[in-house]
Amino acid sequence: MWGWFFQHFNLFPHLSILENLTLAPIWVRKTPKKEAEEMAMHYLERVKIANQALKYPGQLSGGQQQRCGDRSRSLYAASHHVV
Repeated sequence: MWGWFFQHFNLFPHLSILENLTLAPIWVRKTPKKEAEEMAMHYLERVKIANQALKYPGQLSGGQQQRCGDRSRSLYAASHHVV
């Protein structure tokens, strides 16, 4: 599996990591908040930063921001593709 990861992580600085990851599923896919949060936590666990979920992007290192911004979102998005 190939993927591109960029240095700009496109995280909203005024939202927590959990809020950043659940914003699109809640607004675009109309996913219930509780379900979106459970999925986000699942993917944060996969990239080993679930303990950072309530922090804001400015409180994370660059690597943590990358794992949250790019990798978690790409895993989350890939799990919702219909084949």
